[in-house]
Amino acid sequence: MIVRARKAAPADIVGLAALFDAAACGCHCRYWFFDGTKNDWLARSAFEPEKNKDELARELETSALMGLVAETEGPAPTIVGWMRVTERARVPRLRNLPVYRMLDLGDDASVASISCFLIHPDHRGQGVARALLLAATELLGDTYDLEAYPRRAMEAQRLSDEEAWLGPLGLFAAHGFEPLEPKSLPGVPFTESTDTYPVYRRRLRR
Repeated sequence: MIVRARKAAPADIVGLAALFDAAACGCHCRYWFFDGTKNDWLARSAFEPEKNKDELARELETSALMGLVAETEGPAPTIVGWMRVTERARVPRLRNLPVYRMLDLGDDASVASISCFLIHPDHRGQGVARALLLAATELLGDTYDLEAYPRRAMEAQRLSDEEAWLGPLGLFAAHGFEPLEPKSLPGVPFTESTDTYPVYRRRLRR
């Protein structure tokens, strides 16, 4: 299978919706922008996924999103992967999560965040995530540093595909990302949660 990755376009919403359906993900990558409670979010994703899909479609239409798709090559390409990359300032909910809130990550303006990966269940383990990551570094050029938030499996356990929705740690480590030395904000106690939820960054700015 040959896959190419590129910036997402408004016309991709049909293929993206099919990808999220195939992965049984009603979120359509709207978690970071939902204002309700956790239970509200779970209910909406389970029972009203069309609302999430419509919001993603509008985001694509207004170009307020730096997302990438991976698709198979050929006369009828199929979208088999999705990756959200956007300025960190556009996803304030990410920095407000307890595991990142106490960390001093620096200024938002110079950093782009990788805040979602989704690979079609039939195409996992075939280099789709790698293609998306490499395309993201080309898309950003030297405008931003690129930041990732992989989850680290405990001991000898392996993360499930659903738990790796922020991207696999090994992928980032193999492509120039380095773990940030965790530093707490002034007056905020440091916790060991950074062992499970590390922050990795690849410096692209010149």
